[in-house]
Amino acid sequence: MRCLYLGCGLDKKESTPEEEWVNVDIRPEVEPDLVWDMEKTPYPFRDGEFDLVLLKDSLEHVGFHRVDEVTREVKRILKPGGRLVIQCPDLEAIAVKVILDPKLGSDYKAVSFWVYGGQDYEHNYHKSGFTMRAMRRLLKSHGFIILKIESDGGTNMIAEAVKP
Repeated sequence: MRCLYLGCGLDKKESTPEEEWVNVDIRPEVEPDLVWDMEKTPYPFRDGEFDLVLLKDSLEHVGFHRVDEVTREVKRILKPGGRLVIQCPDLEAIAVKVILDPKLGSDYKAVSFWVYGGQDYEHNYHKSGFTMRAMRRLLKSHGFIILKIESDGGTNMIAEAVKP
């Protein structure tokens, strides 16, 4: 199975006999297999090259005006029947948490981290925001078959979809 991890950061995936991983990140210092800006399309991959594309804590770093283009590009490089997995902050879950916990709601650093990213290096800030409903609409608008969109139990959502 050929797998692509877009925005891997330091969380690179190791290839196994069952899974060949290509780790991609914008930062050369994390030593990805390919240094590439996710916002730059087209990606240097063939149509239908991957069985799985993983965007774990990376889609929110794409400018909101580029999210549709990135989603189209991910669909292009997925094989028919290929799976897309996205983990990203759920702004609705964050809002509920902040509203229901007055102490947390008064901590601007925690709120800012969830909404705007860690901001501890050049590319670590959020440019897009998603709720589960918004993610569902995005994936459906690009023709993906949604397997699930659910909370990770905290402030992130995990979406899994398949290219028809």
